[in-house]
Amino acid sequence: MAASDSAASYFERLLALAQRLASHDIVVTRIHGDWRAFGSWEIWTESGPPADAYAKTAHKGSLFPVPAPEVLRLSWDGREGLLSVSTASPPRHESPTHWTRGETLEFRGLDDALSGAEDLAIRRWNGEA
Repeated sequence: MAASDSAASYFERLLALAQRLASHDIVVTRIHGDWRAFGSWEIWTESGPPADAYAKTAHKGSLFPVPAPEVLRLSWDGREGLLSVSTASPPRHESPTHWTRGETLEFRGLDDALSGAEDLAIRRWNGEA
């Protein structure tokens, strides 16, 4: 497979994860993918209802009376085969800066890591984890 096709396929798989999470009312707020770095990536997610409430407040130009949603960060190190989990509760109008590290899980490859990240996010935002 040509590098251009391989890179496109990689990013399509990241987008597919975001679409699957959206079907569970989970908002993907940030995706950073690095195809050249062993397919490593980082995805930030939030629960839909708090993200909706925060977005409505932000779009009205108010002073953010609604707390910023908690963020679940999932980071895949493709070289080491490790998926790291972190959470943060950002200040009212800022990006998260203080992360609480959670578990680190080992996966065999990109597809397994994407599946594991999906399961973790669904469990987290459905109150199961």
